[in-house]
Amino acid sequence: IHTSQLARGYALCAFGLIAAHACLEKALATGRERWFALYSVAAALALTSEYWALPPLVASATAASWSARRHPTSLVGVIGSLGAALALAAFFAPFALPTLWLGVGGGSHSPTGPLRALSDAIALASGSAAPFNGLVALGLVLAAARRSALGRSELMALAGIVAAVLTFLVASNTTAVRARYLLPVVPLFVCVVAASARGIGVA
Repeated sequence: IHTSQLARGYALCAFGLIAAHACLEKALATGRERWFALYSVAAALALTSEYWALPPLVASATAASWSARRHPTSLVGVIGSLGAALALAAFFAPFALPTLWLGVGGGSHSPTGPLRALSDAIALASGSAAPFNGLVALGLVLAAARRSALGRSELMALAGIVAAVLTFLVASNTTAVRARYLLPVVPLFVCVVAASARGIGVA
């Protein structure tokens, strides 16, 4: 409830990231141009709603490019679509920039520190048992990765999540960061955890 009242686009950004991820997976599976085009639109939507969308988008596109490295048409589609999304976001940036200051305190902030930032990131699993819930979810993902139980889609999403968390931790060395900055990738994390649990036979 608190987050929905902020003058930020966390929910819209999360929707854009999920839509972009789904469209990119569909584009790689079918090779149809319309899915690449929809991926560009969804990625641009995520970027113009929150600049924190950039790390997961770039990381998932990098993972997709690696998986499509032996298929030149798909590889060009991924790179071209991400480029189109960045160009589209740049076009709309002048409309989004004037609102970036809303809800942001002025002045410099003391660094949060990576340990506190990592704890906050794990605790995003929420619930009365957080961050225990987050550790359990992370354990499921690691177990599934070790057993090669994650598909291409989950690995792409996981790359985006890791990139977002690493950016979060790096930023914590220079300024104060909040766990809500990672909210856009939480739905992707939930999907990866669910797929991991199913892959190792616990759900």
